[in-house]
Amino acid sequence: TWAARLGDDCAAKGAARRVLLVDLRNHGSSDKAATMSFVEMAADVRRLLDEQGIPKAILCGHSLGGKVAMALALQSPERVERLVVLDMAPVTYETGEGSPWAENVRIIGDLLAIDLQRISSKRDADAALARGV
Repeated sequence: TWAARLGDDCAAKGAARRVLLVDLRNHGSSDKAATMSFVEMAADVRRLLDEQGIPKAILCGHSLGGKVAMALALQSPERVERLVVLDMAPVTYETGEGSPWAENVRIIGDLLAIDLQRISSKRDADAALARGV
């Protein structure tokens, strides 16, 4: 990944930086949790920093990770040396009828409505998706 390459690049240039790649809760190889609010995920990252003995860090977050990095910066500004947010804006997305996200919400609803027990081939999946998506 680009993040793993960043760690390699820092090492190659003799930079005195450790690069930690974090799987947020319910993502990648992380533990599964019943809840995953931004407050909770920011606390998870703060706990990781504590466990690693890192008093202050440069946080770089992509997409959802960007929102978590912003939450941590707001909750514990003394822990954040710099903040880099990629592909994410500090906004709440409106999902009501007529909003730019309404179509995304409809598509996700259609995907969730597919009965996976009835899908046994790519053709079945394509047919099910064609009805709603």
